[in-house]
Amino acid sequence: MKQEKFDIAAAAEMTLALMALGIHDETEFDGQKTARTWKGFDWSVLDYLHEQGYIGDSVSKATPRNLSLS
Repeated sequence: MKQEKFDIAAAAEMTLALMALGIHDETEFDGQKTARTWKGFDWSVLDYLHEQGYIGDSVSKATPRNLSLS
């Protein structure tokens, strides 16, 4: 069986789209628009999104996640 290579950028794009569907509690934080969304996604993808600046710290124990809207 051939092992497929994991495309983290594609997984991150799909995860952002799914996170956008779960947006709630839009607010402004430090002059930046943010929203909360549930983060029941793969940790490596959440870490990647955090490194890219799309989400807040992905290692937080809180289930909702802050998502940048700018």
